Amino acid sequence: MASNMFSVLKIRDFRLLWLGLMISNLGTWAQLYAEQWYVFSFNKSATDVSLLIFVQAVPNILFMLLGGILADRFNRRNLLFFTQGMQAFLTVVLALLITFNVMDLYLYYSINFLYGLLIGLDIPARRSIVPNIVPPEKLSQALSVYNATFQLALFAGPVIGSTLVALFGYKMVFYLNALSFIAILYAVWQMKIPEKIQLVGVKPTLFSELKNAGEAFRLHRVLLTMVILNFLFVSLGRIDYLFPSISNDLLNIGVENAGWLNSSLGIGFVIGSLVCGTFDKYFKQNVLGMLIFKAVVLCVTAWVVASSSYLWLDCVTIAIRGAFLSIGGIVISNALQMTTPDQHMGKVMGVQSAVVSAAQMATFPVGLMTDWYGIQSILNGLAVGSLLILGYVLLNRKQVGTMSTPKLTGVGISK
Repeated sequence: MASNMFSVLKIRDFRLLWLGLMISNLGTWAQLYAEQWYVFSFNKSATDVSLLIFVQAVPNILFMLLGGILADRFNRRNLLFFTQGMQAFLTVVLALLITFNVMDLYLYYSINFLYGLLIGLDIPARRSIVPNIVPPEKLSQALSVYNATFQLALFAGPVIGSTLVALFGYKMVFYLNALSFIAILYAVWQMKIPEKIQLVGVKPTLFSELKNAGEAFRLHRVLLTMVILNFLFVSLGRIDYLFPSISNDLLNIGVENAGWLNSSLGIGFVIGSLVCGTFDKYFKQNVLGMLIFKAVVLCVTAWVVASSSYLWLDCVTIAIRGAFLSIGGIVISNALQMTTPDQHMGKVMGVQSAVVSAAQMATFPVGLMTDWYGIQSILNGLAVGSLLILGYVLLNRKQVGTMSTPKLTGVGISK
């Protein structure tokens, strides 16, 4: 069954995208690990780290719906090339500022705000291009393999990042990430998407595009339920931004060893992606049961990390947490892409991504409360929050149970 999952790599354009993202994401996750510790090093504050995520999330929310509209109106390949190229440029700027020791927190936050803007335009185009380059019967496998590129990078990136920081300092991680963008830029440049898919024939107004996006969610409550579940799972499920505080306050380890926490999360994500891709038919038929189990696992794992003072136990627990975060995220994303009409794909992906970014804004108050009440209390609070997600899933079990519905109809295009 695993061989069937990876058979999608025989498709040329998808293989190019997969390889380009694999290399690029190694650099990205190495930088994401290093920058959390770089920001943490200024004041040893969880608030500073969470504010880094917050300043990226704000432009994400503002620009992801616009990015979705652009992905439906213009050439997705060209849009992706532009956003990736500009991110590479900003990475070089960060590397130079750190090299010449002229960086401070406010400047770092400002540049990351621009990162967030570009990511807001990038993600809808990147996600909506996948259904255009693989046939419908291969979409589930393609999305699992596509997500696995991020998970593999999440495992290896922190190891690379922590090693480079220990040997050469933070600046080398940023230079590596800048170079890694060459892979995805080359891959996107070489992709040969058919013209009829690249261009959308109808050119409605911006206002009507926004109206159509709202209409899609109004007519099909299952889409709204999926997006709300994504919001809840991300806002209460993400704890990687707390790893510096967990390492410093509970485990008494530094940047050189803390990468194992991030890598364990990555291992869990990889396992989750492989399991989901291999048993995709099973998960399509058991969405409700899987999401219930996921909420329970998030509760238990948050409590274990709060109670543990052992690195090995935290690594195992975080790997399990990562696996269920991955499976749940893929199932919801697959269902969303499989039920959304293609003419609304970019907009719906934009809304979903904006909602996920809004969920990431919860990291700021959580980081602030971590400095006030301590990391242990916050992790216990997240465990209780996971039980609230369980309640929402049970209250909306009818909508959750219809998440494998084929492409929805009934949403027209306003001109």
